[in-house]
Amino acid sequence: MEKFTLETLNLLKNRILENKSKIGEELTEILIKEIDELTETANDLYDFEKLKEINLYYDEIYKIIALTYKEVKNVEKAKKLKKVGVSMENFEYELKNAIEHILETNYPRKAFWHFDDLIDDLKSGIKAGDDAVVIKNMVVNMEGPYPLKLGAKTALIHTACDVVAMGAEPKFALNAIQAKNDDEIKLAVDGLRKQSIGLNIPIVGGNTQTVEELKSCIAVAVFGELVDEKLIIRDGGAKEGDLLIMLGDPVEGDVGERVYKAKKKFDTYLEILKRGIKVNACKDASRGGWLGNLLEMLIKAKKGAEIKSLPYPRATRYLGSYILAVPEEEYEKILDIALKNKCPLVLFGRIIEDPKLVIGTKEYLSEEKMLELIKRFPYKPMGI
Repeated sequence: MEKFTLETLNLLKNRILENKSKIGEELTEILIKEIDELTETANDLYDFEKLKEINLYYDEIYKIIALTYKEVKNVEKAKKLKKVGVSMENFEYELKNAIEHILETNYPRKAFWHFDDLIDDLKSGIKAGDDAVVIKNMVVNMEGPYPLKLGAKTALIHTACDVVAMGAEPKFALNAIQAKNDDEIKLAVDGLRKQSIGLNIPIVGGNTQTVEELKSCIAVAVFGELVDEKLIIRDGGAKEGDLLIMLGDPVEGDVGERVYKAKKKFDTYLEILKRGIKVNACKDASRGGWLGNLLEMLIKAKKGAEIKSLPYPRATRYLGSYILAVPEEEYEKILDIALKNKCPLVLFGRIIEDPKLVIGTKEYLSEEKMLELIKRFPYKPMGI
């Protein structure tokens, strides 16, 4: 497995540009686009093996980039992968991967299905399969393990995101750190501390260990409290006629940028709820992107969607923005709050009764296919 750093990726990019005439303009454009999107991530990870945890295109990206990295002069081998590269830009390909992502948690959900019945006052657990667990008015979410360098910039942010999505204010967090040495411990702790201070989510405990033989990583659990104990915003509550909107910036950049973007989104969303504005469903557009997470919302609600604009061009890229399903009459109130807080807001579609996915003039998922996905997906909302 080749090890990539920011320096080697920049060298690779230059090498590709220098050999543009040999590789061909179309493949060059695809490779440069992928490298630009991965440069920041590669700087955070030890090797491309970890990309599969956050990027649905891992296998194809690695094949193309690794080949070019090693054998950029071997034009014929590179051109054989041209078809794969083009397919990554194809929406049908993204849709296929989004569906696979949705279904990959089927086994653990089924294995733990009846554990919900053992918990008193459980309002959302395994059967609901939502962004977080709700017991009484407490909302809990755990994420990770993240590669250590990436987690130092984003683990607390990402974990808190799901707690807020369900209508709760994060109150405190726990963390677990596996590091190889004291320098890595300092990197992890300093990064988590910045996130903790920036989001006002105290880290009050956890576990830290140094085992050289293990991969360095970070996991975080966040505990929150519902802003209204009678109000839980679920991801499966979309209703016919609801408008689909994307709230918040993509959460990317250095730790300071990520904290700033996440906090602005959290504050805006919680203000919407505290003002009594109706939100029927919300989901964090995390792994699986806006497409994968929207599909899960539709499957749970047994509804369809008409998409009229693109909230983000790469449909399955991690964003960290919120997808909201809201009654049409509430949209302008939400827009007013977003404008005041300078929080990005994109209206991109509408919920329809028939369970299918329509984008523009094309039906990408038929009612038959959606009903098949609904049948395969283990889901049971609380109270049923």
